Amino acid sequence: MKASVVIPTYLRQKDLAELFESILNQTCMPLEVIVVDDSPTDEINKLCTEYGTKFAEKGVHLFYIKNDRERSAAIARNIGVENSKGDIVLFLDSDVVLEKNFIEEVLRVFKERPDAIGVAGYITNIRIERGLKGALRNLFGLVFRTHYRYPADRCRLLEYPGTLTRVIECEWLSGSASAYRRDIFKEFKFDENLKGYSYMEDVLFSHLIFKKTS
Repeated sequence: MKASVVIPTYLRQKDLAELFESILNQTCMPLEVIVVDDSPTDEINKLCTEYGTKFAEKGVHLFYIKNDRERSAAIARNIGVENSKGDIVLFLDSDVVLEKNFIEEVLRVFKERPDAIGVAGYITNIRIERGLKGALRNLFGLVFRTHYRYPADRCRLLEYPGTLTRVIECEWLSGSASAYRRDIFKEFKFDENLKGYSYMEDVLFSHLIFKKTS
């Protein structure tokens, strides 16, 4: 079982470099990493060129795709899926840094539970930034963390697979670090009506799957 990593991004070359490093340090390498760039500049392309050799040394293909359609996280995710080959499609936000065994643990859940359609991780550390931008970003993180402070049975959310003791049926998954079996994309895709700075397109996508398959 192999994973394709899909990373939509917009003007986040510094964050993306940190994510690349965390992928290169994984205990289990993905089949490929696909970056779908909504940026108006060429900086992300340059970064991917720089890291291409590093990934190749690990046996991983790094692909850069410029989104020539409307800027949209939903569209970028769909483009990534269309160009992926792995059994599992793992979506990562470009400001995520992974624990070293994250991909290994995600694949383990899929292998041990054939009935699992999707698996998601959770935030273990919130990056602190100064100023208004940082305050807003940290508030957003805290709001999301309220979904994880309650027992899993109450919030109906699948916890990070590293602490998983049983599979929990959930109604939605956050897209910042979530994975799905490839077969699900034969029927579902992200809503491309959500354009520009859309919000929770990942939650909508996963909830539609839940309603159709439950």
